Amino acid sequence: PPQGLDVLSERDYQGPLIFRIDLNDEGPRPRRLDLVTPLFPRRLTPTPGREPLLRFVSVAARPDGEVIVLSSLGEVWTLTAGGDFSLLARLPSGHYNRISMPLAPDGSVFVSTGLHIREIFRVSVAGVVTTIARGLGDPEGIAVDRSGALYVAETALLRIIRIAPVGRR
Repeated sequence: PPQGLDVLSERDYQGPLIFRIDLNDEGPRPRRLDLVTPLFPRRLTPTPGREPLLRFVSVAARPDGEVIVLSSLGEVWTLTAGGDFSLLARLPSGHYNRISMPLAPDGSVFVSTGLHIREIFRVSVAGVVTTIARGLGDPEGIAVDRSGALYVAETALLRIIRIAPVGRR
């Protein structure tokens, strides 16, 4: 397993499982995920009733098949189409639970951090973390348009704000 996740190699791993489902697959329906080998971790199966070691709270898929996954601890992971899992970035410490993570036109991802952290971060393709906005009123939902402008739902203030891309107004 990736460095820092060597605990996953233990037989009693109880963390999240990630599956890749091909919507164009002509196979029989319904699909039974309990009979499918997960993309991550590859060789392990879950034990019902056990608490996960790691919680994934959001996901964004890039056009090349790569998947970006955020853990509740603020760790941003990359999962390749081949199943390789690696740490991309660590967000500032906090409790990540009511978040949104859309993909930007340049391949980076934006993370709205919800009630506890109240910020928006950008994680570049190279893993560089930049703070886009601070002091927001529970930024839960977030969307990105083609120009890179952000639309943020500040649920505590019952409004939607627009944040223009850098260099544009």
